[in-house]
Amino acid sequence: MKLTVKLAKSQLKINRRRTMWTLLGIVLSVAVITAISSFAASGISMFAEMFENDGWIMDDRFIFTILSLAGLLSAMVVTVSVVVVSNAFRVSAAERSVQFGILKSVGATKKQIRETVLYEGAILLLRGTPLGIALGSLIAALGMGIANRFLTPLNTLNEHLDVAFTLRFVLSWQAILASVLLAAFTVILSAWLPARRAAKIPAISAIRGHGEVKMEKARGGFFAGKLFGFSGTLAAKQIKRSRRNFRATVISIALSIVLFITASSLGTQLGRVTDMIWPDFDVPTFLSYHSPIHRTTHEDETHTRKFAPLPTALANQVAEELRAFENTPIIGFGVDFDTYRTTFPSEMLTQQFWDLMPAEFSLWAGSEDTQSFSVNFLTVDAHTHQNLAHRAGVGIDSNILINHAREIEWTEDGRINRWHEISPYYFAEQVLRIENAWVEGEYFYLPLHAELRAADLTPRLRNLFVSSGTNVTILVPELDALIYHWLADPVDIDGFMAHASEVRDALVPLVTTDDITPNVTVVDVQAEIYAVQNMGQMIMIFVYGFAALLILIGLTNVISTISTNIRTRAREFAALKSVGMDDRGLNRMLGFESLLCSLKALLFGLPVGILASFLMHGALADTARFDYEFPLVAFVACIFGVLFITWGVTRVSAQKLRGQNIVEALRAESGM
Repeated sequence: MKLTVKLAKSQLKINRRRTMWTLLGIVLSVAVITAISSFAASGISMFAEMFENDGWIMDDRFIFTILSLAGLLSAMVVTVSVVVVSNAFRVSAAERSVQFGILKSVGATKKQIRETVLYEGAILLLRGTPLGIALGSLIAALGMGIANRFLTPLNTLNEHLDVAFTLRFVLSWQAILASVLLAAFTVILSAWLPARRAAKIPAISAIRGHGEVKMEKARGGFFAGKLFGFSGTLAAKQIKRSRRNFRATVISIALSIVLFITASSLGTQLGRVTDMIWPDFDVPTFLSYHSPIHRTTHEDETHTRKFAPLPTALANQVAEELRAFENTPIIGFGVDFDTYRTTFPSEMLTQQFWDLMPAEFSLWAGSEDTQSFSVNFLTVDAHTHQNLAHRAGVGIDSNILINHAREIEWTEDGRINRWHEISPYYFAEQVLRIENAWVEGEYFYLPLHAELRAADLTPRLRNLFVSSGTNVTILVPELDALIYHWLADPVDIDGFMAHASEVRDALVPLVTTDDITPNVTVVDVQAEIYAVQNMGQMIMIFVYGFAALLILIGLTNVISTISTNIRTRAREFAALKSVGMDDRGLNRMLGFESLLCSLKALLFGLPVGILASFLMHGALADTARFDYEFPLVAFVACIFGVLFITWGVTRVSAQKLRGQNIVEALRAESGM
């Protein structure tokens, strides 16, 4: 056996406690990487099976997206692990500076010094990798079991799918290979950095113990001395002399702070997004019709579409069949996907309209005298349309302008506080020229017979008919709708769901063509909300779990570094005791060291964590509007948590030095 291997094994046995924490960091790193790889393999397998079942081949871009996400998470693990594990080997090399100096003085080469540290990493890698793969596989299996429980409500809502959203544990050889390679890269890089530095230290400097701790006079400590006395001055000077030891600890703690604040803020913001998915939806259930559209672009750049629209007569028939269920008000509501445009004279627009959107509307401007609008056609069932036509004072075959828009005011938690109802148009009986954007040159004329304002509509119809102000909404008596909802408010929800399912089963054969099968579903709104909330909870469990594992990896470094730092300073503490410092003063000095180290970590970690949460809010706010909330609870928890951890580790490590013999401690040779 080579001498360098023997020295590496000897060092691992001598410092069992540090070896244990370093090995734990490696095991956790490999475990997290293995779990990420396994989840990626299982996700690809699940979606591939679903695509295959539908007769499709999964796009390579889909696989690339999953692998990119797995790669990003693995890169985060490697970054944290390199900081943690590299510091452990650096501390090991620093402890053995005298040993390396003696070896150099008797002829050892720089290569042999490097090999000694690298062999430590190789030994720990061989021990930690199998344990990490086993632990990571267990974490992945448990995580998939948890995920499948949260996916159950989603699968219940999608019973029509032949393949459910179910993660099956897959530990492919590619996942194992990726874990081993990343673990090897992490550990070897972590060991090589301090090994190279240790090899460069001259023999005389190493024998004298120079290197990690600066032996020159350390300045500073004035303010610490004023605040905490002589013990504070000593603590500040020690931190300056041992910058490298404390720097690694500060980095580990700061990264943990950033991860904790980011995860906590993400949980809060995802909760708000989940709550906003069904905002103020005031019906417990509805029957939904949705026709897919198959678009084809030909060589001559013309477009054709295939779809299965729902005829007005059939929509009215379904509404009456649903309304036959006892004590169940029904509102049928349909729209289409066609893109239409029209122009309004500028004098038709009220001052309320210009106040609502003076800037955004310039994007749709036609000319100074006219303004161009998109047109939304909608229809309702015959019973509802008759009531609305009666309110407007026109016949049931009339086209009615919905002269209603909203300026919404939001609360801080992303909910609607109130809105200002406006009428954006001056209505007179007009004929609009409607252009079809899908067919160039195709247009038709549509007369408007009446208008309905906010006061003419029930609250539910206001929500259905509301306009953003940049489009014209017109209620027509007949429309072949591509989307149609029958909103129901039954007393017996379960009974109505069963009745609506029977109506759906009878409807599907009537609207199915050779090429297209529309999606007709009965929606339980509460079940949908529950499924969405479950998905949000599942995401947060994995976010918190991932952050917790990374924080745990960082804590192994904090515990190892602080305990090793105190143990290697036994002679220093004995010297201080020999000149009159008692245990209380020693504890004060160590307490101030942990306090100063914690404050430095908080100074870096808290702003970065808050910035990360703010940037994340900006990304989510693009799709869900809500104000940024300062993560106060996480902020305070980080402060107290960091102070408690560093103080607790320091006190436990210092307790082991009590009762030591001062003379024997002063005689002891450091590192031998």
